[in-house]
Amino acid sequence: MPSISRRVHKTFFAFSISIILIMLVLIMVASEDLEATMQHSELEEEIRFMQVQQAPDKPLYWKTANLIALYLPDNGSTQFEIPPLFTTLTVPFHGEVRLKDQIFLVHTAHHQNGRYFIAKNISGFEKREELFHWILAIAALVILVFTYFFAKIGGKRLTQPLDDLSHRIQTISVSAHMPRLDLNYQDQELLAITQTFNTFLDELESFVTREQSLMSLASHELRTPVAVISGAIEILHRRGQLSADDLKTLARIQNACAEMSANVDMLLMLSRRSESLAPHESLQVDAILDTVLEDLATRFDVFERVHVIKDAAVFHEGDRILVKMLLLNVIQNALQHTSAPIVIRLDTQKIEILDQGGGLPASIQDRLNQGSHALKSPQLPGLGLYIVTLICERLKWRLALENAEQQGTRVCIYFNK
Repeated sequence: MPSISRRVHKTFFAFSISIILIMLVLIMVASEDLEATMQHSELEEEIRFMQVQQAPDKPLYWKTANLIALYLPDNGSTQFEIPPLFTTLTVPFHGEVRLKDQIFLVHTAHHQNGRYFIAKNISGFEKREELFHWILAIAALVILVFTYFFAKIGGKRLTQPLDDLSHRIQTISVSAHMPRLDLNYQDQELLAITQTFNTFLDELESFVTREQSLMSLASHELRTPVAVISGAIEILHRRGQLSADDLKTLARIQNACAEMSANVDMLLMLSRRSESLAPHESLQVDAILDTVLEDLATRFDVFERVHVIKDAAVFHEGDRILVKMLLLNVIQNALQHTSAPIVIRLDTQKIEILDQGGGLPASIQDRLNQGSHALKSPQLPGLGLYIVTLICERLKWRLALENAEQQGTRVCIYFNK
């Protein structure tokens, strides 16, 4: 993508070339026209001088260093040898004639009783004119060189404030407290942009603060009813007064309550974490994966359905709680929505979860076609995928979702972006 500086440079340089070419053409046309007019007038004056000085019935010929003149009467009574310069010319005629290495400006005319031939040697003038053209071309080339560098420097100077403003904007990261841009610009347009961006930062900061407050408040408010439901389920289990069908229903309620509690914990954890706090703990990812599978075994037939492929212990930098939440959510999602076996591959670069379900919904595929940034929207179908994208973003990991080659969904979590 071309920059504004390069665009200004090209525009100014192209404009300068156009002006220089137009000036050169005008100078050349004016010079040629002036030369033709002066020399034609001069030769006309010579003919009029000959008419006054020469008898109309007698021929005349004279030659100087730069001028050849000839008059031939129409009666032809006197034989006179015509110089080679005039033998092939018609009357009237006006133009340049080259004879050997010399150039003559020739003018012929018929007046009253005779023909007049005038030739002026302009070889020296043509050489000077050629020298003038070379000087003009060199001057134009020098002007073009200076114009090129001037346009380049001028383009950079014109766009330097924009580059500075762009750099300052890029250094600002979204958080609850974002620095504002200094209003130290003298240009009215840049000042308006800066003021508008600061207003945008005010609104964005307010939005981020409201979102974090709402998430934290909602998480705290949800913990209480979830705890009440969990306690009631425990009491019903202790009484032992439920039938087998009631126990199955109660187990579904308990699983839903456990899932809700886990989601609330994730939301609360994400709302409390600052974006600027980067993970720094060295983790054994395969050990965390084993712990997650053991926790899920209380609700799912994990050891019958899940097949883990790993070569050796995998260590990586990260946050233990967030990594556990991430793996728990992804694997639990695969267990809930499929009934076929699940394969988990772990190496030093990524974690891959491959199920054999119905594949990704059409809405998720449309968002994937828009780019990975579309997965960060809270309007995704289901809270789990949204939480997974938030955790990956916080860990500086990369999430990739796609339909498997034959059947099911392939989820890849790369440890590095």
